[in-house]
Amino acid sequence: NRGVIRIHARKLPLKDASGAVTHILITAEDITERLAADVCLRHSEARFRSLTHLSADWYWELDEQFRFTMLSGGATSQVKSIIGDYLGKTRWESNDTSRNQAAWPLHRAQLERHETFRNFEYEREDKDGKVLVFCISGEPIVDANGKFIGYRGVGTDITARKQTETALRASEARFRTVVAALAEGVVLRDADGRIVDCNASAERILGKTLAQMKGQTSIAPEWQLLREDGSLMPEEGRPSVIAKRTGLPQSNVVVCYRKPDGSVLWLLINLQPLFEGPSSAPSGFVSTITDITQRKRAKMEIVRLNVNLENRVSRRTAQLEAANKELEAFSYSVAHDLRSPLIAIDGYCALLQKAVP
Repeated sequence: NRGVIRIHARKLPLKDASGAVTHILITAEDITERLAADVCLRHSEARFRSLTHLSADWYWELDEQFRFTMLSGGATSQVKSIIGDYLGKTRWESNDTSRNQAAWPLHRAQLERHETFRNFEYEREDKDGKVLVFCISGEPIVDANGKFIGYRGVGTDITARKQTETALRASEARFRTVVAALAEGVVLRDADGRIVDCNASAERILGKTLAQMKGQTSIAPEWQLLREDGSLMPEEGRPSVIAKRTGLPQSNVVVCYRKPDGSVLWLLINLQPLFEGPSSAPSGFVSTITDITQRKRAKMEIVRLNVNLENRVSRRTAQLEAANKELEAFSYSVAHDLRSPLIAIDGYCALLQKAVP
């Protein structure tokens, strides 16, 4: 029922006292399953080698003295030119850089304790002096008796990732420098509207430190905001609440804010939702806060001066109208007073014209 099987046979001649072969003892062992297991093992090894050659990582093995005995995998030619010099050596014997000096003693101590390690990073210089960064992970190897015989593991060239991380940190540092230098306050909130970060200008404008504001939302009791007309701004009307509900930016919102020291400020708030990936729900919010108190006071002063000017013009106009009326009355009185003598003079002149031939 098993079909073709494979047998491993042994023949042992049996001899008598004179040395003549009298019998042959034959033993047979069914090795079908063992051969099948060997075939599977070879296929597995072939797949493993294929994967290691196709992988961007490389596979390595060390002996009990931590010297390289094998290196294989799909590392770049640049990396291969470096790790190819490892065979027969320990890692700390080849092309070391100054930045590795602090790491090697700790790593060697870990190896001597025969511990599994993950994501150990170190540097190497290529023939052109360019620094490459490698990341390795490994585990100890023991024989059938439990004796330590070395290490095996994988390595990865993470130079590009490290360069990206360095560039990202530099970009973030520049961004933080720019934000810190802004006169406007900048406040960063999470998806729930809680404050997670702010710049120094925001602390100065709001009269609170980041430690005091961190974790708070704009609907906290201590955040009393008024509209321009002096009425209390309800929770549902606040910019962060509207942006969280609608996912839309809020622009040029003017509010009146009372600082902890009792002083009152006029603030101009602009808030922008932040999105990550295809999600339509904001992952956070960034808002800018501009202190427009002086501008607002100047505007109010202009309004007051305009009102005063209009009142003065109205009063002056009324005074001029009254003066005109008085002048008209005076003119009428003068005209009336002069009319009677003129009539008499006119009469006498007419009589004289008749009397004189």
